Amino acid sequence: MDRNLHALGEALRSLPEAAATTAVVPLSTGHSNETYLLEGADLILRLPPRAEPLLEGLGVLAQAETMRVVAAADNPPPVPRIIYVDNGSLIGTPFFLMERIKGEMFGDYEVPDWLSTPDDSFRDSLSAAYVGAIVDVHNVAPIEPFGAPVTPLEELQRWRRLAARAGNHELLEVMDRLSKLPAPVSGPPSVVHGDPKPGNALWDGSRLAALLDWEMGYNGEPLGDLGYMLFFFASDDHPAFPSCDVPGIWNRERIVAAWEEGTGRSASGVAWHEAAAITKIAAILSHGKYLYDSGQSTDERMGGWGEHVSYTVSLSRAMTTSLFAD
Repeated sequence: MDRNLHALGEALRSLPEAAATTAVVPLSTGHSNETYLLEGADLILRLPPRAEPLLEGLGVLAQAETMRVVAAADNPPPVPRIIYVDNGSLIGTPFFLMERIKGEMFGDYEVPDWLSTPDDSFRDSLSAAYVGAIVDVHNVAPIEPFGAPVTPLEELQRWRRLAARAGNHELLEVMDRLSKLPAPVSGPPSVVHGDPKPGNALWDGSRLAALLDWEMGYNGEPLGDLGYMLFFFASDDHPAFPSCDVPGIWNRERIVAAWEEGTGRSASGVAWHEAAAITKIAAILSHGKYLYDSGQSTDERMGGWGEHVSYTVSLSRAMTTSLFAD
């Protein structure tokens, strides 16, 4: 069922922080945490999904606390300021309000004009800001909202459970094979964003205005984030995503070098983590396809994920095989 946005707006207007709300406008809804713009109050509202969740992630209250704690760290990455948190007493479900940060999105599958029009020096500065923000994340010591640190193998098992639910036996085979290899670590655990793709940032020119979507975050090995990032940039195994293949955007070698310099860690074991990250993406895609095929979702976008599932599983298999050859 659709939310009654009029009633939601009426309830939120009872809060001093949201009293100026004139309308509640959906920005993203469905099987992940839902995001709305409160027009008038100029705030962002985050709610739990109404439908079966697409992935295992932090609840909205933990997300709000995560951003509060990260923002209080030394040299933190830019995150939205949390304005109000409610445990469900006002509208019957937990939610939080955060500041609205205006900015441009970094498209995953197409190159936006704001990125392609300026010269290469603009994209060089943007790359430095992106990698710098992820370095800042990895320089934050483990935080309480994420709980006890998890090992790379424990994180892999987290996504294996999703692949098992989706019944993707080919992916399970790849994950089980990968788990037989020692998972490299770069040092003590840190904060890990969990979904640090370029598309999860807002941009004000070449300035990274906010790092968003912390619902997959955890305390653990930061090479997990670096491997996930590198999937979006060209390698011998896969092409770059369109927006990561524009002149001036850093290549993976420069990203790795800047990450090593900024964190003081070695990225020598990142190949294992990139393979694990691709199995994670394959598990999420597989679960979305399963939800659609089983009638638990009517999102036709998920119904069309079969080709992406096949590609990511094949790629993760090839990369895992290469690791054994090495």
